[in-house]
Amino acid sequence: MDVIFSVAAKIAEYMFVPIGRQFGYILYYKGNLERMRTEVKKLEGSKDSMQHTVDKARRNGEEIENIVQNWLNKVDNTLGKAKKLIESEGHAKAQCSMRHCPNLCTRHQLSRKNKKMSQEISEVLAEGKFYKISYRAASRVTIKPFSYEALDSNTSMLSEIMLALKNPNIFIIGVYGMGGIGKTTLVKELAWQAENDGSYSAVVMATISGSPDVEKIQGQIADALDMTFNKETKEGRARQLLERITKEKNILIVLDDIWGRLDLEEVGIPFGDDHKGCKLVVTSRDLNVLNREIGTQKEFRLEVLLEEDSWKLFEKMAGDVVQDFNIKPIAVEVAICCAGLPLLIVAVAKALRKKKFYDWKSTLNELNRFDKEGLHKKIYSALELSYNCLESDELKSLFLFIGSFGLDHLHTAELFLCYWGSGLYRNSPTLTDARTRYYKLLNDLKASSLLIESELERVRIHDVVKDVAKSIASRTCPTYGVKRFTLIKQWPVIDQIQKCHQIILPWSNIYNLPEKLECPELKLLLLQNIGDYLKVPDDFFSGMRELKVVNLYGMMLTPFPPKSLCLLTKIISLELSGCVLEDISIVAELKSLEILSLERSDFNELPKEIGQLNNLRMLNLTNCSRLRFIPANLISSLTCLEELYMGNCFIQWDVKESKDQSRNASLEELRNLSQLTTLDIMIQDASVLPKDLQVFAKLERYNIFVGDMWRWSLEWSGGASESSRILKLRDSRSSSIFLYRGFNFLLNSAEDMCLAKMQCVRNFLYELNMEGFPQLKHLHIQDSSELMYIINSKSVYSYPAFPNLETLALQNLFNLEEICRGPIPIQSFTKLKSFEVKEIIAEQKSEADKEIDKIMFPKLGSLELENLPSLISFCSMPLIADKCLKKFGEYNDGTQCIPVALVDEKVGMPHLELLKLSNINSRKLWDDKLPGHSCMQNLKSLTLDRCCNISYAFSSSVAGELVNLKHLAISNCQMLEEIFVSDGMLDNPPLSQKPFYNDEVIFPNLETLVISHMEHLKSVWHNQLAPKSLCKLKQLKIEFCNELSNVIPSYVLNKLQNLEIVTISNCPTLEVVFETQGLKANSGRQTRLEMQLRTLTLKNLPMLKQIWSGNPNDSFTFENLCILKVTECRSLNHVFPFSVAKELQHLQELYIEECGVEIIVAHDEMVDRVPILIFPELTSLSFQDLTELRSFYYGFHTLDCPVLRDLDVLHCDKLELFKPKTLYYRDSVPVDTLPLLSIEKIFTTARELILNCKDVTMLCNGQLNDELIYTVKALRLRCFHDTTEKFPSGFLQRFIHLEYLKVSCSSFSEIFLSGSICTEHSETTMKLRRLVLAGLKNLEFICKEKSEVQPVLQNIEILEVYICSRLKNIFPSGMLFENLEQLEVGDCAGLENIMKSSTATSLQKLRKLWIYNCEKIEEIVATDDENDAFEINFMKLEHLQLSNLPMLRSFCMGRHGFKFPQLQNLFVIDCPMMETFSHGALNAPKLIEVHVKEQDEWHWNGDLNSTIRKFVAKTDSKDD
Repeated sequence: MDVIFSVAAKIAEYMFVPIGRQFGYILYYKGNLERMRTEVKKLEGSKDSMQHTVDKARRNGEEIENIVQNWLNKVDNTLGKAKKLIESEGHAKAQCSMRHCPNLCTRHQLSRKNKKMSQEISEVLAEGKFYKISYRAASRVTIKPFSYEALDSNTSMLSEIMLALKNPNIFIIGVYGMGGIGKTTLVKELAWQAENDGSYSAVVMATISGSPDVEKIQGQIADALDMTFNKETKEGRARQLLERITKEKNILIVLDDIWGRLDLEEVGIPFGDDHKGCKLVVTSRDLNVLNREIGTQKEFRLEVLLEEDSWKLFEKMAGDVVQDFNIKPIAVEVAICCAGLPLLIVAVAKALRKKKFYDWKSTLNELNRFDKEGLHKKIYSALELSYNCLESDELKSLFLFIGSFGLDHLHTAELFLCYWGSGLYRNSPTLTDARTRYYKLLNDLKASSLLIESELERVRIHDVVKDVAKSIASRTCPTYGVKRFTLIKQWPVIDQIQKCHQIILPWSNIYNLPEKLECPELKLLLLQNIGDYLKVPDDFFSGMRELKVVNLYGMMLTPFPPKSLCLLTKIISLELSGCVLEDISIVAELKSLEILSLERSDFNELPKEIGQLNNLRMLNLTNCSRLRFIPANLISSLTCLEELYMGNCFIQWDVKESKDQSRNASLEELRNLSQLTTLDIMIQDASVLPKDLQVFAKLERYNIFVGDMWRWSLEWSGGASESSRILKLRDSRSSSIFLYRGFNFLLNSAEDMCLAKMQCVRNFLYELNMEGFPQLKHLHIQDSSELMYIINSKSVYSYPAFPNLETLALQNLFNLEEICRGPIPIQSFTKLKSFEVKEIIAEQKSEADKEIDKIMFPKLGSLELENLPSLISFCSMPLIADKCLKKFGEYNDGTQCIPVALVDEKVGMPHLELLKLSNINSRKLWDDKLPGHSCMQNLKSLTLDRCCNISYAFSSSVAGELVNLKHLAISNCQMLEEIFVSDGMLDNPPLSQKPFYNDEVIFPNLETLVISHMEHLKSVWHNQLAPKSLCKLKQLKIEFCNELSNVIPSYVLNKLQNLEIVTISNCPTLEVVFETQGLKANSGRQTRLEMQLRTLTLKNLPMLKQIWSGNPNDSFTFENLCILKVTECRSLNHVFPFSVAKELQHLQELYIEECGVEIIVAHDEMVDRVPILIFPELTSLSFQDLTELRSFYYGFHTLDCPVLRDLDVLHCDKLELFKPKTLYYRDSVPVDTLPLLSIEKIFTTARELILNCKDVTMLCNGQLNDELIYTVKALRLRCFHDTTEKFPSGFLQRFIHLEYLKVSCSSFSEIFLSGSICTEHSETTMKLRRLVLAGLKNLEFICKEKSEVQPVLQNIEILEVYICSRLKNIFPSGMLFENLEQLEVGDCAGLENIMKSSTATSLQKLRKLWIYNCEKIEEIVATDDENDAFEINFMKLEHLQLSNLPMLRSFCMGRHGFKFPQLQNLFVIDCPMMETFSHGALNAPKLIEVHVKEQDEWHWNGDLNSTIRKFVAKTDSKDD
């Protein structure tokens, strides 16, 4: 029974309970609704409370927990659904009313939803209980700096820093630079990028600004990491901070603006092994702070912005106002005045953002005068703070001393002499100590960013820093100075300079000196005159008795220096450089003198009284090339002498044992100079050297040249480098000089050594220096026929060989067998960076001992092997392999042998960047599968020349290794057929194209490719290249390739998108340059590729038919083309397809010469009836010798060149150049012979008007519009070929403003005919300044003697005469060319001389004289009377060049004396009959070199006549 009741109860539960629940929804409808409304109100209240808490947290800068924000979002969603349910229209139907019964179905549904919603709200309320609502987020370090992306010059540095930070071995990086340079901006950008690219889990930036405050730094870092210290001591906070930083996997900490020592451990910053994920970037103005106090591992110096970047930043900050037509020129100047300093640029640009014209003008004036109270105040304060923080008064004094000169750069040695003379050195008893200290101080100033990093010869200072230094220095040391190259016609009033401590007039044109300069407080006087030599008045120095430093240049101190010089009793340093001297014995009265420099001065004898200068520490006679005589015992009496400079002095040294009574000084006197530490000397004859000069052992710096083949540097001497020990020796007699004890000291200490013509030396290292030349950095050996080995390690040898050698050059060593015989000693050549070998033909004569495992040159950066026809491999090899190679790759049995690679895996040069191989007969240059660590990986420049046995240049494997190659040049490889070949083809000759693998990217960084003189080269490119191959190629040059039919085929064109310069010449089979025919439209791309080609040059391509084949515009556009030059392309019918021409919006120069073109732009049937061809940037258009050219375009067209300045059309007989006046001219002219342009359009823009005979005739007949053309200043007349025609003088007279006239390619026998030009009215007479006569084959006279055209010619400043073979004279007798400054005469076969002596005397303004290719000229100046001997002065002549004058015997064969006071550049090239320059007295005080070749080859042998006789005359010995 119980079971039955139990079952019945369950049945009732499952049947009646659900029924009751459903009825309950109907019965309890109102209760469910009210309950839901109550829950809604609770949820709204809870939400409001939570929202108030959230808002408060946000106001406190805190971030809201995601779970809280999600709950609030869920609340909003839930409330929205609840309110929608409450407002449902069904509630009206569900309720009872008087009029109707409720809808039970609706009532049931709503009641059920109400109850369900109440439950949902309850759940949401229950979820809204949180332990933590918000948190403090890690601080953002910065926002992106404004416009930083525009500063390209700094962006590259930013990339370098980011790259360095990725190096796992670098933990601390330093950035330094002067104040206001933008260090903070740079590191803010760095922090911003690091924070946004996800490289670091945390980025922190702290600003130090001054001496480091540890607690402040800790606080800044803690705030950024959202941590709170609960420790009070610095140590406790440091431990907390270290623990917090260590929790970050990768963290970047930037410490900005550090001025002193900072202990990172004291702060609590882990680094290095303590936390390899922690990277630090530290900024400072002082490199020494970074190096010494912080211990940075890598430093970056931030320089001023480039001019382009400066303008970008300025333009951005100043806004649109800089585009105003009137303001922009001033704005550009203002930006330049800001000197590239971002701080100053931003301050000035913002201040002027909305200002007017006069505000800009006023600001420019302020900037020019550096008003520290105005716009420069902020930058001035920043730099003065840097000055105040210098660590010593000595450093401050030198900085202010440099700034007081007011110059942006100073010569290091010159500044040192002033530094010493002014007494700025501290605790330096010797010049050597002071010089060492001086260089150390300069380096400290560079490290402090107050000086600019520069070459050792110069001290450079930023303009703004210089102005600050000068301003500060003026408080205690008032200085009067001017900029270089100032024209000083009048001295300042005495009140302006009377109280000055320094007067500085550097390299200025000084017209005169006052009789007396009354400056009683003056301590330094620098007068460097570059004008005519100045006489110094006798009383000049009498008012300057406090002088310590005197520097004079360009003075005429003859016959004696001014008497008042002896009144300078406190003088320490006296420089009389570049002066004309005679008797300077008065200098001996200056007993306090410690430095005497006569560098580059003109005198022949040093007075014996100089030996009385008992305190003299330095004597400088460098480049006193006329100096021959130094009295005996003068040098030995200067016992305090520390530095002696006699470079390029041709002293006739006496020999101790000599019986000669000349009593000239001998080198033995050097023994007495016990204090000598520096010696510069040139000894032409090695026999005058004493055998035992112990003084050599004490030398710390020296330049010693022995022999007559070495050329002395023409740079200023006296300390151009911190340490310099140079020895150059030519010993053509015997090797005994190497046994001199003194020379052993030099061999052991030399840093730079050049040796030539060594006799009896076979083993260089073993015989000359058993210690291995420990100091040597640079070694050059040449012309030593007996030398067999550089190192013979088979001898007993215990020292490393050349452990510090950086460059090695071997040349003309015809018997050299091995550089190193036997194993290379350990630690030898470890620092070698450059290796050059030329013209060595010795062959291996014995079997190699054993195969070499590996040769490493860990620092070798440059390797040049040239003229080594016997060289097979870099390593020695068994002799049998050598023989094999010499039999054209066959063994004796006729089977093939494998070529040995010149460079293989045995050779390690991991840092090689430059490789040049020339005249190498190896059949294989490198192993085809070199390992990744080979010599190829860092190679940037590769030159292959005359490698005549190679059939290809690179396998795909080798090409793939050259990932850093930027420059590649291949030439004269006669067997080479292809540049690239796939690895798979190496075993299957003959070579043929096979695809590279898809991932074989070759030369991804190549920028320049040069291929020349390749007889059998058929293809430049492989036919299948990976997408990024050659993607950076910018310059392509191909010449003398006989079998190339095209240069840029279609399959490679898209790889060369960045190509900018293409030059192709002398390829006789080339038919097309750009092969575009058959290209698929767009090749699947949405847009056409924009080629970057800017310059295209084509020359001597006789089979060239098209530059562009097909229509390239379907896939490519060449709109960036700026310059096109095409010459000697006889088969070329047209230049441009129409589709290319219409897009040339940037074309600037078009030059077509000696081509078969009939039209320039090809006709296109698809274009409009009258196309308009516009070239908006075309400035130069030249058509020459185009005999078939009829028109620019076939058919009616409009050619518009709005900015054309140069139009040159020559010998294009079928082309009508100018449109005539005829109104309906178009209707009467065939469509293929339309004129090119109208003369009036050309005149409005042209710089020069060019007219031929036909044009002049049409102008004279009124057929051309001639309005205003006669106002031109430059005119060229040519192509007057009728021999009966006279020069059109009457027509020429219409050009009253004419300044430049060129007459060429005509048959005139005389230019200015007598009576043809009216010269009575000066106001209507043209005033020619430049006259050029060229290619006038019948010309006999420019004008005849006693011509009336003297007023026309008297203003000529430049006269050029070329290719006038019948010309009898240049200057008619009696005609003066008093204003002539430049004369050039060439290819005039009829001339026997250039001018008569009477004419020469009138050329007082002549600055440049150049005579060349005149086969009959025997002398330049011919005497009017052989008995005349008067002196001829070319007072202004600076440059004289005589080239290819086969009959020239002398400049003048008469007895005239010549003076050339300004002559500095003399070229005498290919004048084999010239035996002497002149026979009379000769004075050229500034001349110290004669160039005998165009390319910088110069010589000097003490005086001009001696130099001509030795180095120019035909009788020169081969030995020289």
